[in-house]
Amino acid sequence: DQFQISPDGERTLAVSRRMMIDGGSVIILEDITERKRAQERIEHLARFDELTGLANRAQFHERINAMLSAVHKPENHVAIHLIDLDRFKAINDTLGHPIGDRLLKQVAARLSAVIRPVDMITRFGGDEFVVVQTGMPRHEGAKLLAQRLSGTLNEPFEIDGHRIDIGASVGIAMAPQDGTDADELLKKADMALYAAKKLGGGALSFFSEGLR
Repeated sequence: DQFQISPDGERTLAVSRRMMIDGGSVIILEDITERKRAQERIEHLARFDELTGLANRAQFHERINAMLSAVHKPENHVAIHLIDLDRFKAINDTLGHPIGDRLLKQVAARLSAVIRPVDMITRFGGDEFVVVQTGMPRHEGAKLLAQRLSGTLNEPFEIDGHRIDIGASVGIAMAPQDGTDADELLKKADMALYAAKKLGGGALSFFSEGLR
């Protein structure tokens, strides 16, 4: 089949030719617009979080592996920031899931406004987000971004007249010094996040061997 777009750009048509017994042919046009839209939506959901529109875990692993394959050069060093909202469960429990969902959308928008276009932000599910900072060989640059990510979430949110204060804890692992495997780096960032949460709300922590 060949495909054509209608003159108004709204419809997608599949064009096929059928040969007849008498040697003639018939051209058949089939409107496949809805089928194509459904397929595109399935493909989108396979790589993006439905609620926030951010990359999902599948896209994270796809892209992080490409980044880590080039991490041996200093200009390609990577910092992984694992972000966990400090008081999200309490918001969900007291104000309800619809407010919680809208809060997550606003969190995603704020985090996206802080990072550079070359960096990647992912929603891992629940109230957990991951930012991959690229071209970051120095500890200080990673710390600065983590402070900005945490800082933007410390500012109050307002939804339906409710002032919402959450804050966030951040755990950081860096490649190649903490490893070059995505799962290993996530595990180390999670260990750093656990240490940050023990320090209280709004804290950040780097992975270190002492956390093992």
